[in-house]
Amino acid sequence: MKYASVDGEYTEAQRGLSGECKSCGSPAIAKCGKKKVWHWAHKGKRMCDPWWENETDWHRAWKAHFPKELQEVTQYAENSEKHIADVKLDQGYVLEFQHSDIKPEEKHARESFYKKMIWIVHGTRRKTDKEKFDIMMWHSKPVDVKENERSIPSYIKKRGLLYEWGDSSVPVFFDFDDDILWCLWPKICVDSTYIFKIERNFLITALQARQEDNSFEKILKHWLSAIEINEWRKKKQDLQKRCIFP
Repeated sequence: MKYASVDGEYTEAQRGLSGECKSCGSPAIAKCGKKKVWHWAHKGKRMCDPWWENETDWHRAWKAHFPKELQEVTQYAENSEKHIADVKLDQGYVLEFQHSDIKPEEKHARESFYKKMIWIVHGTRRKTDKEKFDIMMWHSKPVDVKENERSIPSYIKKRGLLYEWGDSSVPVFFDFDDDILWCLWPKICVDSTYIFKIERNFLITALQARQEDNSFEKILKHWLSAIEINEWRKKKQDLQKRCIFP
């Protein structure tokens, strides 16, 4: 955990501090060693969220873009199941930052639990991921002559990150530690997968916007429109080949 409650204030871990878990209220101990990012941990082996995992500097850098009251927000289901979201935006979306490997069962469980969420995935965890991604992009095709909107044929999908995340039901953003992120669109077509390029700062600004601005929602709607137009053109071309469409 990045924050614990210390005298009623959400506080980052520091040597000598003790606090309470924001989610369950149990005692939290400040872990301030030399190897791991400073963090709070439950006393003993207790964990109030089975989805909890160790954070990296990459996690913390992403969280730092948002006010602390939007970080580590406890979410509840109707059956009282609860989990701690990395970030809960004013716009209603949950952001989950993923650096380590994650089992498909847990990935789908998180998507089902949060529903309105996006993944931001660290694309440099393995040395070959960026190389495989570049190969995939080389095989992709521009959507409506736009280089930042690409269609990926089905035969290339069994490569690295796309293989692991291609069945997600929510948008997945790949972060390769540069100024550009790539958004993998949820699977909606049989023969193609869509991916979109977006500048890091532009995305962060859209995510930081207030609910009434709907900045991030506007980006998603634009991309969905591009997909729908491209799919319509593909169907039209197919019908023309069959001499059905004039």
